[in-house]
Amino acid sequence: MNHRNHLFLSLLFALGCGDATAPSGDVGELPGSVQIMGAADSTYADGSTVSCSFTLNLTLAPDGGVRDGARRYVGTMGGESHRQALDPEGNGVGFFADMAWPDARAKVIGPDSVELRPSGRDTISRFWDGFHLFAATRTADGHLGGTWECAPFDIWEDGYVDTMLIARGTWEVIAP
Repeated sequence: MNHRNHLFLSLLFALGCGDATAPSGDVGELPGSVQIMGAADSTYADGSTVSCSFTLNLTLAPDGGVRDGARRYVGTMGGESHRQALDPEGNGVGFFADMAWPDARAKVIGPDSVELRPSGRDTISRFWDGFHLFAATRTADGHLGGTWECAPFDIWEDGYVDTMLIARGTWEVIAP
């Protein structure tokens, strides 16, 4: 398989799914679709930079009911992500990846806490691990959001090197 096909397949590799027991209590509801937007940027002491962003759209089936104190939904999730890692001279790599998960899960644990999970868990790099779980809490401005670590794609082949730089950032759930 040539590098281009390998990279394309790597960028479309599916992520993980799991389930934890939620506490009982009053839980809220989610609309039929939400968008998740995130960004992470870091500049290192040597001048190296990393910049990442993503936009995901989550479409949910009607309410799956309350179980173990959490309202559960199933749906689909997809969108795009971007990562650029540059050395101090401006040399490096940039990637854009389309993402699609035909099976995604959402769990409303309470009015201020939501978990969003794409399907699958086997990942091929730390970059994809960052999309395994979105654990949202209510922010000071009333939005649901969380933190995100944009890790490397863990590649070193055919002149593409992305193994070290990490950026930490935030993401937010946006409902229509």
